[in-house]
Amino acid sequence: MAATDLFFVHALSPVHVGSGSSVDIVDLPLIRERSTGHPYLPGSSVKGALRAMVEARGNRNVEDILFGFRKRREDEDSDRDTFAGALAISDARLLLLPVRASRGVFAMTTCPLALRRLLRLLEDGGIGADDILKALKELLQDLGAMTEDQPARVAEGSLLMKGASTRVDLEDMETTLQEDPRLTILGRFLAQHLLSGEDDYLTRRLCLLPDDSFCYFAEHATEVNARVRIDSATRTVAHGALWNEEYLPAESVLVGILQSFGSRKQRDGAGEPSWEGRKCLDELWNGHTRVVHTFGGKETTGHGRVRLTRVQGGV
Repeated sequence: MAATDLFFVHALSPVHVGSGSSVDIVDLPLIRERSTGHPYLPGSSVKGALRAMVEARGNRNVEDILFGFRKRREDEDSDRDTFAGALAISDARLLLLPVRASRGVFAMTTCPLALRRLLRLLEDGGIGADDILKALKELLQDLGAMTEDQPARVAEGSLLMKGASTRVDLEDMETTLQEDPRLTILGRFLAQHLLSGEDDYLTRRLCLLPDDSFCYFAEHATEVNARVRIDSATRTVAHGALWNEEYLPAESVLVGILQSFGSRKQRDGAGEPSWEGRKCLDELWNGHTRVVHTFGGKETTGHGRVRLTRVQGGV
């Protein structure tokens, strides 16, 4: 069996992973799932960011084992054969999206679809204590096909509620709220892994919306920034150098899974890998649970700064 880790991508600044050009008002949109319209991070992009993280350590042998050997310029005369890497990296799917709120500043919104995906990853990877698995199962079973008529669920003591007031505006949408202790369990589980000893602002802002409402915000609550290029001679905008870029807002959280069956290099006579799957994942994280890295485009303008968090799974 494969060794498995869950990983979270927590945006510390706006993140842009684009789908190329567009004929719409946004020239450089985010890449999105075709079926749901949710922004996501492709596994190939996650792999590239992780490889850059390992490459920065300067240990080429570890990099080759984890991500596969590819000949560099200095290897042109080498007779070494290429081989595949030891890691299988999934796409990172949207779990939490920050949305401006009339109370509590902003809400960390999610939806039943996102939670079902999280539950599937936790169960498949043998990850998470019984309390979080039980809370998610009961919550999703009780909600069923959550409709717009049902109140949004929030954790106990939510900043989105004040006294007897159960209504809040999320962007331009008025929403009724209802406390649910299972959202408190979920929020504390996420805060434990995402917030490195920080004040738990996440649980108090967690808000579970119907799938349709979440899809609306995933389309309309992202950041769109206008960018320009200045002509060095005239100090005005260069001809044709005005464009719009779309970003996942800071505080967005995505989740994916990492697996390894072991190294594909230096197998013994019985065909067993020199590094088992768990060792490969441990070498990837290099003893850390959380690392800060840059992800996607526009790194030199301060965008794409994320915290990658590991939740160790089974085998």
